[in-house]
Amino acid sequence: MEETLDDDRAAPAPRGGWCLPALLYGMLGALLATLVVLAVGAQWIDSTVRRAVDGATAPLQAIVVTPTPTIIDRGGMVLQMRALARLETQHYTVERVIEARIERGDVLDLVLGERLLLIASGEAVAGVDLAALTADDVIVSADGRSVTVRLPPSEVFSVSLDSERTRVYDRQTGLLARPDRDLERQARLEAETTILATACEQGMMQRATDEAQRAVEQLLRALAFDEVTVIATPGACRVAD
Repeated sequence: MEETLDDDRAAPAPRGGWCLPALLYGMLGALLATLVVLAVGAQWIDSTVRRAVDGATAPLQAIVVTPTPTIIDRGGMVLQMRALARLETQHYTVERVIEARIERGDVLDLVLGERLLLIASGEAVAGVDLAALTADDVIVSADGRSVTVRLPPSEVFSVSLDSERTRVYDRQTGLLARPDRDLERQARLEAETTILATACEQGMMQRATDEAQRAVEQLLRALAFDEVTVIATPGACRVAD
């Protein structure tokens, strides 16, 4: 009996042998769960970053791919310049002494002749008539940065006498002659012709052309063109019809 009891005590039933495998399974499960969480988190972060980058670059892409076009209305530009109408760029003031006479012969001049001296002061005005511009005279580049304008030739707008400063200085008539009322009118017409000729000799038409060219260039540069070309030529030195 004693030996049997000793054998039973010598081989007791094992306790706690299942704890190590369960612990390993738990650690593996936790590791797998962590890896899954990390993978899902990485995908979420990548998706979020991509959306943020796309959103940040979208305005830049819109600017680069679809730039705002520059639209130049040639018709509107022509109307603006034509609204200036006659661009008077030169005013020439001239004073001359004009002699007018009626001659009937050496002997008859003492009896029937007449002579008049007129001190004439007048002005000649020249420039460019922008009202004559057409759409064909304006060429705008495709990108809207440069413009070329061909101006009408310069012309004489008017020649006039200053009535306050123009007067008859001297008048002589023959013993039997009556003052000719038309003589002073002829003298005034001759004065206007002389004033215009003097202004033309002094380069009025070329100066009027140059000044008109500069004025139109300034107008076009104010419209934000980078390159402006204005073609202008002097016209005939005579009063426009």
